[in-house]
Amino acid sequence: MLSALQKLEDLGKLSETEFTADPHKVGSAKYNLIVAIEGTVDLSNHIISKNGFRTPEDYADTFRVMEEKGIFDTEFTSSLIQMARFRNRLFISIGISMMQGFTALSKPDFWISDAF
Repeated sequence: MLSALQKLEDLGKLSETEFTADPHKVGSAKYNLIVAIEGTVDLSNHIISKNGFRTPEDYADTFRVMEEKGIFDTEFTSSLIQMARFRNRLFISIGISMMQGFTALSKPDFWISDAF
């Protein structure tokens, strides 16, 4: 998780033009954001479980539980909830792209080459 945060910090230093012009940087940011958010959820769930706090209903609720117990303040919780929702949108976006790729891979002419 710390490595993902460092990579995001490095990417954040780029200008918008530099960042958006390179699809590898955009992809890296998406991946590292997912890793950072999931790491935060995992750590929070560990604290929740160890202390016997109520079971969260979803990622966003994980952060609400931490706020309820005074571990996160309201502003930080709100930011984390927004990131969790953004993570969900990223997964949907990535899932659609992957399905389109799998569709292309499943076509017979993709695998059969004239070279054979």
